[in-house]
Amino acid sequence: MKKVKFTSAGKVFHDPFAVDPYYYKTVTYEDVFKAVEKDINDNFYTMTNPAEGIRLKSNIDLTSSLKAFVPCCPDLFESDAPDARKLVAHFGKLIQTKYYGRTYRERQEAKNAIDDILNNPHPHAKWSKVYIPPFLSLNDMCAYIHQITKYLKKQYIKSHGLEDTTDYKTLEKLNADKRLIELARKRYIKVLISRPKELTITLVAAFLDLSPNGLKQQLKEERQHPNVCHSNW
Repeated sequence: MKKVKFTSAGKVFHDPFAVDPYYYKTVTYEDVFKAVEKDINDNFYTMTNPAEGIRLKSNIDLTSSLKAFVPCCPDLFESDAPDARKLVAHFGKLIQTKYYGRTYRERQEAKNAIDDILNNPHPHAKWSKVYIPPFLSLNDMCAYIHQITKYLKKQYIKSHGLEDTTDYKTLEKLNADKRLIELARKRYIKVLISRPKELTITLVAAFLDLSPNGLKQQLKEERQHPNVCHSNW
């Protein structure tokens, strides 16, 4: 799990298709989905807080506060915020007591407190994994995928016409595009020829674990968002 100082919606989807503008002539649907999935997984972060936002009550226990804030404030010890500096000063006092305390008990208590602070996991680790939405919209994802669909439709019609008469074994014998063979194996050729957009919807929906109608509804809702630009497909 990656950790960052501050989560930010400014992190954008790294388009896996930009390197080669003709990617759709060679990659499979699975290649694209794997690239998208990898980038989506990379967009999870452990939520952290800026130390400047720390506000301490006058009677609060500083040792307990350090235990709570150290795991989730990566800039705590570099911050100039007054309450953050108060915590850092207290941590320095604990270190001094650990080595120069007047009694063994004082030194041991300071040592235990320091160990407790530094070894304490993120206090909200179970729910602190936040998702930074990728810049790539659902519509854009469909548009990328649809480039493959349109290309395969063109290739199929060029070689076999408009009739869905070729099964995957025949395509294998003809040494056809392996992607067409896979579509034939899944009995998608008819949809590829007559309703290519529906094929794209079906494939993307399956990848996102949605029904085709569910994906269409999400696309419809996304189009109403004022800050999303859409590729035509």
